[in-house]
Amino acid sequence: MKLKELTLDNYKGFVDFKTTFDADSPITTIIGQNGVGKSNLIEAIISIFRMLDLGGADNTDFSYALIYECRGHELEVRYDVNNSAKSLVNVDGTKKSFTFLKNNANEYLPLNVFAYYSGTNWRVEELFVKHQTHFYKRLTEGDDSLLRRFFYCRDVHSFFVLLAFLVDDDPACKNLLKKLDIKKLDSVIFCLKKPYWFKSKPSEIMLKEGDPRFWYSRGVVQDFLGNLWNHSIAPIDNKERKNIDFRGRSEQQERLYMFIPNETALRSLSSEYASTTSFFKNIESTYIADLLESVTVAVTLENGQELTFDKLSEGERQLMTVLGLMKFTRDDESLFLLDEPDTHLNPRWKLDYFDQIESILDHKIEGTDKSAWDSSQIILTTHDPLMLTSLRAAQIRVLTENDEGKRSNIPDEDPINLGVEAIIQSDLYGIRTSLDKEIQHKIDLRNRLLSSLRAGEDVSESLLRINSELDAIGFSQAHPNPYFSNFAKAISRNPKFRRPELSADDYKMVQALSDELLQKVIDEEAGDDKSQRT
Repeated sequence: MKLKELTLDNYKGFVDFKTTFDADSPITTIIGQNGVGKSNLIEAIISIFRMLDLGGADNTDFSYALIYECRGHELEVRYDVNNSAKSLVNVDGTKKSFTFLKNNANEYLPLNVFAYYSGTNWRVEELFVKHQTHFYKRLTEGDDSLLRRFFYCRDVHSFFVLLAFLVDDDPACKNLLKKLDIKKLDSVIFCLKKPYWFKSKPSEIMLKEGDPRFWYSRGVVQDFLGNLWNHSIAPIDNKERKNIDFRGRSEQQERLYMFIPNETALRSLSSEYASTTSFFKNIESTYIADLLESVTVAVTLENGQELTFDKLSEGERQLMTVLGLMKFTRDDESLFLLDEPDTHLNPRWKLDYFDQIESILDHKIEGTDKSAWDSSQIILTTHDPLMLTSLRAAQIRVLTENDEGKRSNIPDEDPINLGVEAIIQSDLYGIRTSLDKEIQHKIDLRNRLLSSLRAGEDVSESLLRINSELDAIGFSQAHPNPYFSNFAKAISRNPKFRRPELSADDYKMVQALSDELLQKVIDEEAGDDKSQRT
């Protein structure tokens, strides 16, 4: 699965917009200032594949052109919201219909479209409702196929992922648990509630096929709850008064508690299923069917501390949720759309984030010689320069906006060759310095005073005072490299270098001017050396 080129005619500020995606790597990372449209671009891609998968009345409300590769096929899809005659589907150069694409989705569409948004985005969640509804209907009817094509990641999934990981011997799972310092499972409590669809009296089909222990649930969820009942200790029915809103209103609600006492019992439960992916799907079925009120997972950490999983930090749960769900949706030709999945992560985890993704997706697909890493694509948005330190320029698209509209550009330099400070100061971010403004102002003033100091002239009181202030906070007044010192003096004489922020054009101008000044300094130093030798 590889997106190659996307064109948007007029969608949420993207007018006559075109972007490409890295063809040689599974990863394309999108960066840009707040409000430039990174999330909207992800939303557009979701909307397009939703339309292609559902068809019919679920067309997008915007025109687009998308070129992508799937299972060795080259596809071009064009949709004109105003003129259907201009819409087309080409598969390997042969004209097809949108209906053909929908009917042959397993061949020409990604097997999974997985989306993660940091925070809440109901607008995007709505795009997944129809797939989730269809999935629930299949679960009720007993369809035991694996996950739905469209999968929207929610925070509650972190609990299901953890339970599946604890019984999975995949080294990638073990490594992620170790990263979170989770040593072992202590216990699990499933709290079930009466679902919205159960009224006061069961229907005829409920009475015929359902299980009265679980409000006459049917299908996959009934089977899972039956297995859970068999492996749990002393299930408890209870009626409780629960607050239902912030006003303090309450109502009597039915609850069913099922307790898994240890990891041995959890492994015994998971052994009922062919794989941990199937085990995960069956756990999730309780949530999809509106039966799960909560799940409390108690674990022991490597240091011996015991705590419930919900007490882990936002970053720890975020990492488990995203990477875990990528494992369970990894398959032949998957598309992962991640909007700021690094929001809560510490710097150390950000630095090896893409290595973590690769370790999860480096999994041979049954019946092929490919791995999920080879056949899948990850499109990710971020604000953090730390996330770019392992990437090539071709793996990055910088979204910008000016009077001519939004544009997508590939940076000139490979971030992998730059440090974080250099990345910040490059055209990727256009920030002159990461230092505090007051400190940078003192450095600029010191350099201006140095640049005006003539040979043999006494150092001024102002320069001595600033040097002392900078020395006190750890900034040396001189640099051992004479080229650098002279270069800094030359820069300080030019006001263009003192701008707090730089546009793309400003950055190119400053880079050219820097090269010019540096060459001039080198030439002057070389001339001085030659004079001294003669």
